[in-house]
Amino acid sequence: MTFMSSRVDGESVEKETRYLKKRFLTPNSEQFEDAERFEDWLRARHEFMVRKGWRDPAMSEFDRYDADPQTAHIALYDEKDTLTFGMRLTPITSAEEALSWDMTADSAIHTQIDREALKTVGPLWDLTRLVPGSKVSPAQSFDIIPRLFHEGMVYSQQQGDENPLWMFALDPTTHRWLESQGVPITVLGRGKIGSDMHDTILGLTQPAAIDQSGSDFALRSRAGAL
Repeated sequence: MTFMSSRVDGESVEKETRYLKKRFLTPNSEQFEDAERFEDWLRARHEFMVRKGWRDPAMSEFDRYDADPQTAHIALYDEKDTLTFGMRLTPITSAEEALSWDMTADSAIHTQIDREALKTVGPLWDLTRLVPGSKVSPAQSFDIIPRLFHEGMVYSQQQGDENPLWMFALDPTTHRWLESQGVPITVLGRGKIGSDMHDTILGLTQPAAIDQSGSDFALRSRAGAL
């Protein structure tokens, strides 16, 4: 398998576009730059996870990835400064280090994976918390998700990984939507986690290959890019 990251260490960076603004929310020692914004991001994630039935409302949303200084939190906001979509990217040296890997441990997914082949893919990025804002519409998501993928790709490349490979766990609806938009996903395995009613898919994707494909998703991805 041949597979294809922008980090601003210890800083909170905001850049404007016509419709969307991007903000990197990155940890600085034990404190986060722009703490209020970061709390908004945690709240949006928590509400989404609870709505999906994936998290007990009483649980804290903050986890080990949030405390990892190498994690990048990339969020896009609309002209009213409202979160539209965000995600996290964390560099990992092997699949077994990933939070996505831990999330799928309570399933048959790991029994389907060729672990020896997976060891040959090199450095990975764990994509977690691909989460919409509470007011984003499906029509907005159509353009925002490609933009988010582009910004994440640029971020990864700025860290020296020209051809980043992202690993993520996703539900069947998101999987079908991404593939219908021309986003190729290498499925490592799929199965139900715990009491979930639907399968979870553990997969890999190459954002740079997507970005260079000439697909409609790629064109939307680069539209208004920073």
